[in-house]
Amino acid sequence: YTLDELQVFNLLQHPVWIFDGERKCMFWANTSALKVWRAASLQELLARDFASDLSPDREYRLKELMIQYTKGEVTNDQWTFYPNGVATTLQVAGSGIRIDGGRLAILSEAELPDKQTYDDLAVRGIELVRRLPLPVFQFNIQGNVIDRNPEAMNVFGELKRDFVDMFVDEELGKKGYQSVTSGATYDTEAEHHTATGTRWFSISARSTKDPVTSDQIILLVARDITDVVQARLDKAAANFKSEFMAILAHDIRTPLHQIVGYLDLLELTIGLTCEQLEQVKMVQVSAASLMALANDLLDFSKLESGKLQIENSCFCLQKLLDGCVAAAQSESKEKDLKVVANFPSNGELSSQTIGDPFRLRQILLNILSNSIKFTASGSVTFTVTLVTRTSDSFRLRFEVADTGIGIEKDQQQHLFGKYSQANSSVAKHYGGTGLGLAICKGLVETMGGSIGLRSEFGKGTTVFFEIPLQIPPESLEKSKIETDTPVEHQPLKVLVAEDNKINQKLVRAMLQRIGHSVTIAENGQIAVDYVERESFDLVLMDVQMRTFVSVALIKLCEGKKLKIRIAPAAFLTCFFFFAAVMDGIAATKMIRSKGFCKAKLAVVGLTASFQHSELDTYLDIGMNDCLGKPV
Repeated sequence: YTLDELQVFNLLQHPVWIFDGERKCMFWANTSALKVWRAASLQELLARDFASDLSPDREYRLKELMIQYTKGEVTNDQWTFYPNGVATTLQVAGSGIRIDGGRLAILSEAELPDKQTYDDLAVRGIELVRRLPLPVFQFNIQGNVIDRNPEAMNVFGELKRDFVDMFVDEELGKKGYQSVTSGATYDTEAEHHTATGTRWFSISARSTKDPVTSDQIILLVARDITDVVQARLDKAAANFKSEFMAILAHDIRTPLHQIVGYLDLLELTIGLTCEQLEQVKMVQVSAASLMALANDLLDFSKLESGKLQIENSCFCLQKLLDGCVAAAQSESKEKDLKVVANFPSNGELSSQTIGDPFRLRQILLNILSNSIKFTASGSVTFTVTLVTRTSDSFRLRFEVADTGIGIEKDQQQHLFGKYSQANSSVAKHYGGTGLGLAICKGLVETMGGSIGLRSEFGKGTTVFFEIPLQIPPESLEKSKIETDTPVEHQPLKVLVAEDNKINQKLVRAMLQRIGHSVTIAENGQIAVDYVERESFDLVLMDVQMRTFVSVALIKLCEGKKLKIRIAPAAFLTCFFFFAAVMDGIAATKMIRSKGFCKAKLAVVGLTASFQHSELDTYLDIGMNDCLGKPV
């Protein structure tokens, strides 16, 4: 349409105007519209600055309308305008129209709503706000409360607070006030004072005009998110506990590994008397118990935080089961208990299987050990049966039945809970943390299985579980058999990258005892320097050589003191001091970048906190393998 073509609209009694949505200015208006907009002339109306007067919400609505009109849609809404600062409410029908150059503009036809319609809309609007299940506030531009809906009074109480005073963090309130009074929308999450104490809210605040007085006001809507924030804090606390337990377990296991290693060397020492040898074995048993406790704590914390991963590797199920039976028979000798194994006799278990052999062995040994511990006489029967089988998978049922003390019926439902034992007398008499079955349950369920028990007090207990396992492709099975073929070991020149002095001596003694020559590097950088200067057959690389003095429990923050909120009334403060030392991962990457490929130089990682599911991570950074300490 051209301006001349638009003159026909001057014949209409109701207001008509065209707004250029792209340039955000008035393009044309008829005589009736000039009265509505309180303009002395069309030129005066076209000269007005509409763009700077658009609030963020109105600008957003303008964009929505332009999209609708592009599609050929028509709108019919009630609008409140503020020509020359005077509030005017009209019923406006809008549609798209093409003007100079083909630009899309908004053609608006307005009429005053009849009193009944106006009153109905006003009542409906008031009631919607009154019944809205969210607190809504209206402040004047000075930040004082003008009005609020019933939900706001219910949540925040009768006491009228200013905009800033609502915030527990006064600086955050001031920032919000400055933001909305400058014309921006303020969206944030903050703690607020309420009638029942402080709670967390997601708030949205913006400035607009009062539809009656045309004064600038602030509208604020709040949504209670206290439960959401608490869930976040709980998750952060769980993650912190998991990280803390991982670090604690590592720091406990490191000296334990040293004890176990030196005990193994001591056991092989020539000239020990029978009594001394027995004493060494007793200390070995105690060290193994401590190691099992540290491992249980770490596993349980990972299960709780959902960070424990299950691996899928090819293994011989029959060998794994035979090893578990042998370990149980060795443990039961002191009690003169009989350990009976009932396995399928058709050779189904002798083929290769895909699953997590480490975790399956852990579950079986835990259950077998429990049965032996709580059985004074009689037998422990270990049974494996095939439940279902398809072309690429099968499901097995494992049962361990004993003739032990049994469990009372009211205690059975709690047995798979954390830190749970039948009763306090059991804990005092038999020891243990009560984590074993809880870990077994978590592992079985993570592997896609289920676990349960049957028990009769005084007669015995049967613990059973089912898990799915995969059947490997024929090519993978053959390759696994080939890699299992033993190879002859030759004396090697070994570089050991290890920062712990005791571990250095231990690894040197163990390797030299079996004929290898050893060079020690105290950190990753020294290891890289050695590799460039000398020729080695193997590098044993400690993964967790410390790159800083203090352990970072939550995250690394160079040169800063972190104050981290863990719970509403509990704070944790951590200090970090960094040292310029290369760790095992960085050293391995550096060695590979210098042209020492896996085939040319084998690098094997060593770590006290090794998980089989993490092996691919170490392989990806350039290691040939990774082993858990002690080796």
